[in-house]
Amino acid sequence: MAVAGGILGFVSKLEPNALALGRQGQIHASWLPEASAYGSRFLRLLNLETVPSSAAEEKMHTLVISMLIGLIAFSCAGPAFGAKLAPDVGATDRRVRRLTTTTGVEFGLLGRKPAASVPTVFWFGGAIDLSAVEIVPFLVERGYLCVSLDTPGHGKNRESGEPPDGMDAWRHRIEAKKNFIPQFNQKISKVLDYLIAEGFTDPDRVAVVGGSRGAFIAFHYAASDPRVKSVGGQIPLTELGHITEFKGMENDPLTKSLGVINLAEKFAGRNLLVIVGDNDARVGTDHAIAFARRVSRVAQDANVELHVLKGGHFAMEGLTELSEMWLAKHLDKRN
Repeated sequence: MAVAGGILGFVSKLEPNALALGRQGQIHASWLPEASAYGSRFLRLLNLETVPSSAAEEKMHTLVISMLIGLIAFSCAGPAFGAKLAPDVGATDRRVRRLTTTTGVEFGLLGRKPAASVPTVFWFGGAIDLSAVEIVPFLVERGYLCVSLDTPGHGKNRESGEPPDGMDAWRHRIEAKKNFIPQFNQKISKVLDYLIAEGFTDPDRVAVVGGSRGAFIAFHYAASDPRVKSVGGQIPLTELGHITEFKGMENDPLTKSLGVINLAEKFAGRNLLVIVGDNDARVGTDHAIAFARRVSRVAQDANVELHVLKGGHFAMEGLTELSEMWLAKHLDKRN
């Protein structure tokens, strides 16, 4: 127990949402196969600041982190820790199902088709499975649907010849003068069209949320679709030129044009949440703050919440709870 407790403490510094799953006792035994996938995601998070010096070292990192997450998932699901196993009834609601729209767009869905349309949260991170699993507990329990797509450079959304890492893939496309945002926005829009037409989604209660690179995607999509009433960014990437993968491209016209601060006026009348660490060297604390302040100044009737929490790009106590309260405030009521 002491060993597992130490593991939980270590990983909580990397991914607070994973610790939240354990705290709430919502890790179901059926989630254990996803533990290794969580480990891979944590490795990517680690690689944002420390990159393995060799292929062998990267394999070792993957193995170690995957083992740690597997132990956490098992510990949280097991009676030895007094954790509450999620009931078997409705357990499939806690797993990502892949569906395809009538227009051929694949997406991931958490939750079953409801008797009546319900609030829906599009959550963006990377690949479908890892985008959705981060905030499963309170979304499922509140009766929301959670929807995700493979973001550019992740999962099945890859182009031939591009680097395997998502952000390197973004650079590869932008170096080739390919603005991938409009095309991806169209795909998301087609999924929302489908969910509304099929009776899944209440069109008046749609939110888009993302973490880091996923927040970048969320901001761009929300700016393009007035049906999105609420948009949230956790540890948000707002300026591509700030991150290490775009070193040397800070003044590239396409790179600069995609900065989300350029979208500020489009958030008029929307609910905007920005949560960032006070020492986030990865995405730049000041960039996130500047974006929120810009929206407050130029977007008429925008409802902006900015939270600067103690921490860097990973360890921020309260991030998940703030997101849950914000979503509940705007989705549990009809506009």
